[in-house]
Amino acid sequence: MLKRKPLKERLAEIHNLSVLMAAEELFEEKGYEATTMDEIAYVTGISKTTIYACFKSKEFIKDSLACKYLEKMRDIAKETLTGNKCFEEKFFDFCFAIEELFTVHPFSCNATLGNFPIDDDQQLYRRLKAAMLDILAEIERFLEGGKQDGRVINDLDLSAAAIMLWSSITGVISMCINKEGSINFDSRNYTKKAFTMLLTSVR
Repeated sequence: MLKRKPLKERLAEIHNLSVLMAAEELFEEKGYEATTMDEIAYVTGISKTTIYACFKSKEFIKDSLACKYLEKMRDIAKETLTGNKCFEEKFFDFCFAIEELFTVHPFSCNATLGNFPIDDDQQLYRRLKAAMLDILAEIERFLEGGKQDGRVINDLDLSAAAIMLWSSITGVISMCINKEGSINFDSRNYTKKAFTMLLTSVR
């Protein structure tokens, strides 16, 4: 039988969600440095004391957003890199789904590329680490399947290749989004060519 969560726990979850939604919107609109905790409190209608009870700092809010979107990327990896599609289709589905997420949520997705404290005592950082390891494991399994099908070179170091692919995919996407408008090029056309080159590097 399903148990109803205590009211205090449900309220905390609602407050946390409100803070993350408001902070993400402010970070996107004003920039991370320019946004204050006072503004987040004002937009949410939640006191700073209550916010600090759940998020010890503005940086912790940013890291919480990074965790949320890294877990979304993990889910994308699990969904796109498996199934009955051919090796190439799965790879491009994965790349373009990650690109779409970065396009819609640029600040939070770029936050996933930063460095995080090595703090296993904090559940948030354990979740971040777990999500990152899961993504790399999904890419490794994808490459292993490609190797078995003859689509990937036999002597490929799967662990190193997974790290290279993930960092390259996200790096290309981030660069294109950050530079879009400042240089004259078709972002989607560029990323497709870059993804094709990355795929070629493991074949």
